[in-house]
Amino acid sequence: DPKQAIYAFRGADIFAYMEARRDLDQRFTLGRNWRSDPRLIAAVNAVFSRSRCPFVYADIPFEPVAPGKSASAYKALEIFEKSDPPLQLWFLSADRFDKPNKPISKREAQQSIAQAVASEISRLLILSRNGKATIGEKPLEAGHIAVLVRKNAEALLLQRSLIALKIPSVLYSTENLFDSLDAAEMEKLLAALVEPDNERLLKAALATEIIGLQGEQLEQLQVGDAGEWERWLIMFRKYHHLWASGGFIRMFRRLLTEHGLLARLMALPQGERRITNLLHLTEVLHQTAAEKKLNMAGLLKWFSEQKDPAALRLEEHQLRLESDENAVKLVTMHKSKGLEYPVVFCPYTWSGSKIGKSDQPLQFHDEADRMTLTLDLGSPEADTNRWLAEKELLAENIRLLYVALTRAKNRCYLV
Repeated sequence: DPKQAIYAFRGADIFAYMEARRDLDQRFTLGRNWRSDPRLIAAVNAVFSRSRCPFVYADIPFEPVAPGKSASAYKALEIFEKSDPPLQLWFLSADRFDKPNKPISKREAQQSIAQAVASEISRLLILSRNGKATIGEKPLEAGHIAVLVRKNAEALLLQRSLIALKIPSVLYSTENLFDSLDAAEMEKLLAALVEPDNERLLKAALATEIIGLQGEQLEQLQVGDAGEWERWLIMFRKYHHLWASGGFIRMFRRLLTEHGLLARLMALPQGERRITNLLHLTEVLHQTAAEKKLNMAGLLKWFSEQKDPAALRLEEHQLRLESDENAVKLVTMHKSKGLEYPVVFCPYTWSGSKIGKSDQPLQFHDEADRMTLTLDLGSPEADTNRWLAEKELLAENIRLLYVALTRAKNRCYLV
């Protein structure tokens, strides 16, 4: 199915597919959707059948899909206060209240939408708690809801809005572990453990959220409580010697236990995420120290090198998933392909189809030369070629939109 199987970021070339397709005598497609509410299938059919070339290129036609089940056999999302259609279209006004002639910025739009999505999720969950929102005979839960985004930054924006309303969420991210705040804090902590007599490094470690001393507490340690400051120095020297004699993992487990660090992190916003990252980092450090036979300074050097974005990044160093039990799922559209969710929000499908003028090379398929893959490094035809590159980008984004809208079983919100 070319509408949802060809992604350029994975190296796929949809133009090679289209050329091969022209030479085929027989073509097969899946004509039934066994996932979604028949009314939702009809709504998606309506969206894509209104355009002559909905996927931009004529060689990728839209063929309406029939439901696999009858409406009576389907467990619909029932909202008892009113019966809303399963495809909800939201329109955001571009007008500003303070400056009527100036439209809102993209950033303002993203923030406004994130708050609106979080508010609607809160409303649905409140209805569910009052017995007024069910899927079949079961109450709607946070774990039934997914928000599909383009980028991790959009997911983080939504997660902050959900946290503000105390709604649990889990981020299905492809971000690297070493890009996290927890990795930056772990580096400071390791540096102080390697050089426990370096007061500058020790203060930096104590100020991390892992240890949790506030600025006024640090000042009090050095100005008014020399005994307490000496106690921290002695403690870090103890952990230094334990690391040297018994290895990293033995030392770090003792540090976690003696100071109750996991319980303290759990009390912070996104506490479960923080603990997942910290334990993942601990495991990676222990494994690396054992495999590479690194001493303290060597392990710290290796860790610092991993934080360089230009370094070779291993797939096992992607962020691990915290518990997703009964939490709203924040997922990229690329990652959602093949999956299904009872309720889906698609808040940011409207962006990302413009390249803009820049000195960067343009990659596109030349329509005047049998769709040959072409790289423009700054030719006189750059403006025309930018239009061709944007056309390809738009086509892929619409295919992504199709993937997003067809993930929902019961209800889909499209902004």
